[in-house]
Amino acid sequence: ASYVGTPVAVKKFIIQLLEEELEKEVRVWIPLRHPNLLLFIGASYEVGNLSIVSEYMEGGSLYDYIHTKHGKLDQSQFKNIALGCAR
Repeated sequence: ASYVGTPVAVKKFIIQLLEEELEKEVRVWIPLRHPNLLLFIGASYEVGNLSIVSEYMEGGSLYDYIHTKHGKLDQSQFKNIALGCAR
């Protein structure tokens, strides 16, 4: 999607959460500011369309990256990924 001309990611919940559960996730994410975390932009509380909008990271999710590169990442690359997550 796009927000003010900037690409963003929209996480739409397939299994709709209760609004309270979405609110918990949003409250945790809002104050977080770190170069290793995606920036929270907003959320939709529209019934049947609960979603979270965040900064867009080109290349897909870290989960997909690790699993598509499985066996092709060396120990040093895994270490860098783990340290980035820990930070």
